[in-house]
Amino acid sequence: LILGGLYLKEERPQEAIKIYRRLLTVDPSSAMVRWQLANVLSEQKQYDAALAELKQIKLRADDPNRMQYILGGPRLM
Repeated sequence: LILGGLYLKEERPQEAIKIYRRLLTVDPSSAMVRWQLANVLSEQKQYDAALAELKQIKLRADDPNRMQYILGGPRLM
């Protein structure tokens, strides 16, 4: 995650996207990596890809409040 963030600070979003996707091959259940990837994709106007990542977070959620927690919103229960 840190390397992806460094690429973003250096205004190299395509490199950050590559890093986040590589991390997901190691741990596809990482909601935090998917969230970061979705943010970068959205900033790059790759909205369909960003939405797909957000849907994966929701599909993989083992707790109904997980999506709200990741998004920083209120808990549902």
